[in-house]
Amino acid sequence: MIGNSKSHDTKKFDYDLRLQEIFDTVMENRYKIILIQFPEGLKKIATDVRDIIEERTDATVIISADPCFGACDIPLSLSDLKIDLLVQFGHSNIPNITCSVPTMFIEAQSDLDVIPIVKKAMKHLNGTVGIISTVQHIHKLQEVKNFLTKNGFSTRIGKGSFRSENNGQVLGCDISSATTISSLIDCYLFIGSGNFHALGVAIVTKKPVFIADPYQNEVRETGSLIERFLRQRHGAIARAKDASSYGILVGTKPGQTRLEMAYELKKLLEKHQKKGYILILNQFSPIHLKPFKIDAYVSTACPRIAIDDYLMYEAPMLTPQELRIVLGEAKWEDYKFDEII
Repeated sequence: MIGNSKSHDTKKFDYDLRLQEIFDTVMENRYKIILIQFPEGLKKIATDVRDIIEERTDATVIISADPCFGACDIPLSLSDLKIDLLVQFGHSNIPNITCSVPTMFIEAQSDLDVIPIVKKAMKHLNGTVGIISTVQHIHKLQEVKNFLTKNGFSTRIGKGSFRSENNGQVLGCDISSATTISSLIDCYLFIGSGNFHALGVAIVTKKPVFIADPYQNEVRETGSLIERFLRQRHGAIARAKDASSYGILVGTKPGQTRLEMAYELKKLLEKHQKKGYILILNQFSPIHLKPFKIDAYVSTACPRIAIDDYLMYEAPMLTPQELRIVLGEAKWEDYKFDEII
């Protein structure tokens, strides 16, 4: 992997896109064909970014229109497309994943000042505070730590697994930056938007997690979110109790492929006199599963597929741990959040 250092480029965008670094890399290596990827929230700037790169370099830039959910979501067959360089915006490198072509991960770090929302959150915090975030605000964590320390709080920023590029960073499939400090803290402060990452931390650690959302300018506590989440997951498990056939979904995206787990789940289903069909797919969509005569599904790919998208599917969609609960191999009281670590 290449291109992890930072540079100061144009401020046209609300994020640091390290455009000068991209220009330099393309020109120095004489790359001719570049593929750029964006998560859904950044696709609105894709055409502008393409225009700028083509104006400043001799390269042809192709835009990936597929969904992009993380650094594990690298397109397949890049060499067949004769791509010289992949540039993925909005995610940080996952060190244990390699790509068939040179790749730059541009974190798209936000320029937002997060201290005002941290001030607003302080009244909710107590004891030692674990500070966590997604990659867009990870560069602000030391500033947040210093601010809270000056205001009398004891703070911790954890180191994650080999899948985490930055201390304090939580991924949708790996919250080890939070769990490594769980025994040392009383609550967490999550800097960022959305609820999924903070919800995962709260469920796994069983500690209070407060979301300091600088986009909505609001502070949210995960207590009510956990109750709603667990009701939804209990409902999915209950619906799957009568299933006699299961589709075991295996994603082909690098970093999401858990084929050995799929084999284990198939054996487990057969132990309980149920059928398990291993299905391989790259993009997950209800339309791809609709033709199959299968009662329920279990996803071994990105944990968010079963959690965020479950309402999209007619049949119950479970995580591997939830399947074990259905089969009586685990207890509901010991519910675990699915992680790829």
